[in-house]
Amino acid sequence: QYKIAGNVATANNLIDLTLKQDGLVLNYDPWTVAADNRITVHPTGIVAQNLQLSNNSSSILVNSNGTEPTAPLNVKFNDFKIETLTEIVRKDSLLAEGTINGEAQINDLMNDLRLTANLNVKDLKVFGNAIGTIDAYVANETASLYNADIKLSGFNNNLALKGSYDTSAASFNANVDIQALQMTSFQGFSMNQLRDAKGYVSGNLKVSGTTKNPSILGALKFNDAGFGVTQLNSTFQNM
Repeated sequence: QYKIAGNVATANNLIDLTLKQDGLVLNYDPWTVAADNRITVHPTGIVAQNLQLSNNSSSILVNSNGTEPTAPLNVKFNDFKIETLTEIVRKDSLLAEGTINGEAQINDLMNDLRLTANLNVKDLKVFGNAIGTIDAYVANETASLYNADIKLSGFNNNLALKGSYDTSAASFNANVDIQALQMTSFQGFSMNQLRDAKGYVSGNLKVSGTTKNPSILGALKFNDAGFGVTQLNSTFQNM
């Protein structure tokens, strides 16, 4: 079902990896690998050269912005199916599905990792429950501070989140504008601990504080909402 074949060489504290052109199989599907692909692992970083994996219109391309081990790593997704990877983790049911397009840049991978990403995840479903399309811009231009601008649309969902998270202080500050968030989407993220969900939630939230002492201010409205709790075998209606 899955296969990775390539060559590994070590010399002078460096590790060189290359994948064979026909050496990659994901979920029974053969993927084509660029002939001149190479990854060199240095003590201070990683250099990637034309690591392009493709299957029909779906592809991932990883390239370094230069030959120095500290050079940024660029990752480009083109119509990449999430289920290609999630089926590795869970085989009895589909954990998640959808299509990723966009780019990400990783800086200082070995020491003080920083990430900038601009991604579109289309037709996202979790455990078969429709979530929608996510447009996410994440910038980690300074150490430990992540700024995010995330929008959810489609499948009758309409949500916008804009804020920041500081990993060193475990603190966050975000505004969440919920025009409509379907209860079926909650059902998906609950790993099916909720069932028979209907209706939607709307409102505005101001989320701040730390992971140990969070603060959530605002108001939520349940619109003809209902759901069942699997473990309790109970149903809540007309909320």
